[in-house]
Amino acid sequence: MEPGLHSRREEPYVEEPEIDAERLAAVVVELRRTLRRANSQGLTSGNSAGGDRRGKKVLSDSEQEVMRYVVAHPGVGTRTIAAALRLRANTVSGVCSGLVKAGLLVRQSHPGDARVAQFFPVEEVVKRRQAKMEKRGGRLRDALSDLSSSDRQLIADALPALERLSHQLDDSINMD
Repeated sequence: MEPGLHSRREEPYVEEPEIDAERLAAVVVELRRTLRRANSQGLTSGNSAGGDRRGKKVLSDSEQEVMRYVVAHPGVGTRTIAAALRLRANTVSGVCSGLVKAGLLVRQSHPGDARVAQFFPVEEVVKRRQAKMEKRGGRLRDALSDLSSSDRQLIADALPALERLSHQLDDSINMD
């Protein structure tokens, strides 16, 4: 034996769990779809910004993405939105202008540079989103209460890893 080899501690071999990535993606997509379907009130989605369903403005996919981002990051600027959503800055600028015109966002000049726009959701949008999230949370709590205690514990234990996975995916997208 070479000197020093015996002092080096080797980690015991732990078999890596095999995760079916396609199944995980399908479960996440279906969970998201089910939550949205169960909470069908609010802004409806569609491919046309001009349409109207049940008196609600129909938002395009890019408008919905921008709205979600601005609600989560109030005061954000066009460049940041574009980088985060991987959209062109001029596209985001146009989308934000349309959302301002529709009364869903408020545009303010940045206090340090009046040439830079900051976007904020209007209070009604914030309240509607909060109500939507509370409703989804209630539906999830109800569904979770029907699961076994061990299933609930498994889900609770998985949350931090799922959050890290989400951040990892987001970081890898931003690096491409």
